[in-house]
Amino acid sequence: MTTTKNTLRKELRKIQEKMELLSDFENHGYKHKTCENNEHEWANPEVISHEAGCIKTSDTCRLCGVTTIRIYNLDKVVYEDDYEEFRDESLDQETTETDDKPTLPLEKTSQSDGTYKVDVASILGRDEE
Repeated sequence: MTTTKNTLRKELRKIQEKMELLSDFENHGYKHKTCENNEHEWANPEVISHEAGCIKTSDTCRLCGVTTIRIYNLDKVVYEDDYEEFRDESLDQETTETDDKPTLPLEKTSQSDGTYKVDVASILGRDEE
């Protein structure tokens, strides 16, 4: 059987990856046996992916290095508002331009073009009686 350079490179890459993994194992000080009775001490939780309706998380045991991947399928989402009692919904209402402006007095009859005349004398402070 002939060994080619490509075959040797692949084998060398695999050995390098295993050496890096062994070095990581030793640097973290993981136990040589996994935790008994699944009494792991999970640390460093992280979200791996978050897609519509599904969340994947990953945790690593700080004692033995075992990783767990949890997959949560969301059937429904419930919102809770711990601050509900402090909210004043009247402050959130939209206002229109006329909310903080005085009502304008209109003449009772409209003009021939369908518009109404407005008496602004009282607004300008010139009450005409």
